[in-house]
Amino acid sequence: LEAKIKEFAGKVVVVDIWSNSCAPCLHEFPNLVALSSEYPERVACISLNVDYIGLKSKGPEYYLPKVQAFLEKQQATFTNFLSAAPDEQVLTKFEAESIPAILIFDRQGNLAHKLTDANSGDDGLSYAGDVIPKLEALLK
Repeated sequence: LEAKIKEFAGKVVVVDIWSNSCAPCLHEFPNLVALSSEYPERVACISLNVDYIGLKSKGPEYYLPKVQAFLEKQQATFTNFLSAAPDEQVLTKFEAESIPAILIFDRQGNLAHKLTDANSGDDGLSYAGDVIPKLEALLK
């Protein structure tokens, strides 16, 4: 993921950490897709799926068909990753208490904002209320 963010130097990068078992994630995902087409020259969108929970009997590849089906249905043509690390490990790495979690990196690849459902108020995390205002400030 870090290497991919570096590849997008000069663009603001939005990373959406989501799971098929997270209803708010699925509800907001179409907004990531819309965002990717709204600012194609200035913003790069990445999705990071964390369905894998670390069970040896159900490795990351177990989740791939369901993740791919969802991404195809959403027409998510931007960069998408299925984490090979268990979900808790990913959330710990990015210091995110919960999902959905959205990381916004500035044009230099530095983490500018970390948004989670836990830190976004009573209405929960949304692209309209939380992501877009922060993104537009970085694009100025």
